[in-house]
Parts: sequence; structure tokens; C-alpha cells
Amino acid sequence: MSWTNAAITAEGHALQAALVGTGKGLVFTRAASGAGLAAGTLEGQTAVTDERQALSLQPAQVLEGAKVRVRAVLVNTGLSAGYTMRQLGFYARAEDSGDEVLYALVQDEAGDPIPAAAESPGFSVDWTYVFSFGGAAEVTVELDPAGVIGWGAVGQPDGVAGLGPDGKVPEEQLPDMPIDLDGDKAAGILPLAKGGTGAGTTQGARTNLEVAKPVRTTASFPTSGWALSGSVYTQTVSCSVAKATMKYANIGPQYSTDASARKLEQEAYALIAYVDTADGQLVATCWGNEKPAVNLTLIFEGGVD
Repeated sequence: MSWTNAAITAEGHALQAALVGTGKGLVFTRAASGAGLAAGTLEGQTAVTDERQALSLQPAQVLEGAKVRVRAVLVNTGLSAGYTMRQLGFYARAEDSGDEVLYALVQDEAGDPIPAAAESPGFSVDWTYVFSFGGAAEVTVELDPAGVIGWGAVGQPDGVAGLGPDGKVPEEQLPDMPIDLDGDKAAGILPLAKGGTGAGTTQGARTNLEVAKPVRTTASFPTSGWALSGSVYTQTVSCSVAKATMKYANIGPQYSTDASARKLEQEAYALIAYVDTADGQLVATCWGNEKPAVNLTLIFEGGVD
């Protein structure tokens, strides 16, 4: 909204005039948004045109110089359909009366779009007005620029962040997060204590973060390679990526596509208890003195420094 078209209504002036000298106060009761435009002058209006939403009216703040600051907050929670907001109205009554009147009205012909809750979850906007009280003819209303967040400011620099369909701030609206590197920036290294890796190379970063470099290959265990060691069968095969100091190692079967062959491979794989790693080797150990009766191909995955 441009906020250039605002006025105390005739009923608002009359209410203020009736209170002069009585010692009674004026109570702001509610604020409302409207999608329509006034027919005639703003001063002659008695209600918001095409009222759409009730706004949350915050407690008034008494300022110096016979002024009162009033803040109204609009949220789109539960709003099933969006609309273009062209009016903002403030309603008030006398302290001892329940009859409210449209005290002040703000209008903008272009208006601002208010999105539905499903379109922009969590959308909110607020306006703060300062009302000055004196003689009835001297009642004025001023916009407090520091208290206004317009729809045009959403997602803009120095404005406010909007929300995406997932209820989160879109990445493109997030600000840059500069970090004081305390001299480390020149070296291009961010210490662990500051959220970095403390290293200038990928390998150094893995070491500092204790993250292993993943490797993956296959290894063949033929039936002729099993040998009895004590009371169990073992077999050692070559594997160039295997290391004795690997951070982790996983073994799994690579089965044939033929159903009959796959069944035999499943029975054979069930006889293997575990597989150890050595430098350039894999060592498989069976559960006991029974060995696989068919050739096996095992998938090896591991993590190296």
C-alpha cells in the first residue's frame, strides 16, 4: 500500500468531539481489511468496503504529545482464498459505550495481494499508526514508517522473508552468512572449531573429519580355493583396494540371474561367517568344516583413509 490516502472519518471526529472534556477515553476495538474502494470520500465512510479479514489489534501505546500508537497485524491462517487488500480500517468506541464506529480509514486503489494460506503458509504483515488527539478539528493520523511491513518488501533486500509451499524460507531469500576467519581466510582453511574441515585438501578433510573414502569392487571365491585351517575353511583372494586399516568393510553376494544357480549360491554364501581385510587381500572364513560347493562372487565395499 502507498499509505497516501488516509483519514479520520466523520463518525470518528464526532466520537472524539463527544469525549472532549468528559474525562472518558477512546477505545480501539478492532481493525479490518477490505477488498473494495470507498464510494465517495474516506471521511464519509461508515464501514470498510468489502470487508475480508479481522486483524489482530495490539494493545495501544500512549506516547508523549497526546499521541497513541496502534498496531494491527494481518495473518493468512485459515484464509481459503487470496484477495487484493485496498482498505485498512480502525474501529473505536467510547470508554463507556459498546457502540463502535469506523474511526479511521486507509485506502490504496492498486492495493496489495494477500495470498491464501495454502499459497503462502505463515504470511503476515503489520501496520502501525500514530493517532494524535487534541480538539476535535485537530485529530490527525500518521503512519509510523518503522512499524510497517508491506507485501512489496517480502523477499526483498532489507525487507522480510517470505515462506515457500513447505513453510520454509526459500534459499534465494536467505542472507549471506559471512564468517570471521581470524586470519584463516588468507590460507583458505577454516578450522574445525569454526565449522570447517581444518584442511586444504580433500584427503586432509576426510582425515580430520574421520570420513572414509568409499571404494567398491567384486572378488571371486572359487570352490578350488578353500583350504582347511584348523577346524574351519578359509580362502584368501587378491583385492587391490582392500587395506588392513580400513575404517569399515562390507561384503555381500552377487547372485546369478538364473534361479537354480542363485539358490545354490545362497546356500553357499550362508556358510561364510565373515571376511577380513588385509593389504591387497580379502580373507573369508567359514562357520566350520563345511565349504561352499559353488563358485561365489562377492561385492566388497569399504572405506579407506
